[in-house]
Amino acid sequence: MHLSLVGDVCLEKKAIAFDFKEVLHPHQGFAIGNLETPLAPEGASKRPKAGPNMKGQLERLKNLHEHYPNWVFTIANNHAMDYGAEGIVYTQQHCQNFSFRCLGAGNTLNDAKSPLFLEQDGIRVGILARCETQFGAASASSAGVATLDSHFYQEVQKLKGECDILLLSIHAGAEICAWPSPQWQNRFRSLIDAGADVIHGHHAHVPQGYETYNNGFIYYGLGNFIANPKLWSRHANGTWSIVPTLSIENNQLSHSVKTIVLESQEDKVFVRVSTPEEAQKHQRYLDQCNAPLENLEFLESVWQEASVQMYKSFYGDYLEFAKSERQTKFRLVPFARKHLGRLKRQLTNSPSQRQLLLWYHLFACETHRDVIATALGVLSGELEDKRSEQSQIMVKEMMPRLVV
Repeated sequence: MHLSLVGDVCLEKKAIAFDFKEVLHPHQGFAIGNLETPLAPEGASKRPKAGPNMKGQLERLKNLHEHYPNWVFTIANNHAMDYGAEGIVYTQQHCQNFSFRCLGAGNTLNDAKSPLFLEQDGIRVGILARCETQFGAASASSAGVATLDSHFYQEVQKLKGECDILLLSIHAGAEICAWPSPQWQNRFRSLIDAGADVIHGHHAHVPQGYETYNNGFIYYGLGNFIANPKLWSRHANGTWSIVPTLSIENNQLSHSVKTIVLESQEDKVFVRVSTPEEAQKHQRYLDQCNAPLENLEFLESVWQEASVQMYKSFYGDYLEFAKSERQTKFRLVPFARKHLGRLKRQLTNSPSQRQLLLWYHLFACETHRDVIATALGVLSGELEDKRSEQSQIMVKEMMPRLVV
């Protein structure tokens, strides 16, 4: 049995072209990816949230089926509820029409948390999909996505007794960041200790590192598998991703890892295997992703550096913590003209719904809280500053658009 793992799948307007014989394992296997763009009928209402509401195109599902029929999509992510419960139902129905399987969201929390099983060659693979807390979390009586909660470890241990191989697909981590936080590394490793065999991570939209831990495989973030290259080319590593293929024989796991590249080809998104030269460049990047995973002090150093840079780049502005005295004293008139609505809210102390949603997002989501707390802890002196010249160089090289 073979499982090909891919990252974020965005089924937007452009058609998709790729040779599955090179990109994915042939038909006897399965491909498991995160469906980032929910489908929705014409006229469906966007759900209020911070950030964009993304919508997939039904025709793109047909494209995928033409290229590769055995898809499993996790829809436990921060966009699954962009068009509400209607969008989730519509997505599930049309995936089912193409015999694609979905998990991670549903009409109730119990539906969203339900596992999925794949069986082939006498091997049974169990899959659970979860998202860190963001927009659209399911509850006992409302539709949404399954989030990581205190019961997850019990569910992992229970499901391990019902399958040969257990795979956890988790949507989490800092976007555009080359590394997981020390907290996410600890959590993913503890899930392997609890019984998982594979962690399939996604959400960063750039490749992150991977490691073998306690006989399990952890892929912290695979990157963009299908996305519009024009939208992601501004990020140095937004147009290529990791594709691990797991082979399961005699209940033993092995893996091979390749990288793929996204290109615009006329009116299509073209997905192809990296050339040898590209693969060498990708491996150098991955080596720098992987090196801190082997040393907690090193990981803490680059995470602190990345957190401080992310705080300076955008989190401080999001929270309105970063307004300088110079901007207030000497640029009041142009600032007021450009940000009149924001200034009014500051004067009247009545933030808009959009601002409240953004603040909710920053405090509800584990990764956002982690970044902000780490940055403020380092800058205030509450946390030991473990940043170094090496971590500064690495973050600048790996995340060039971030550094201010």
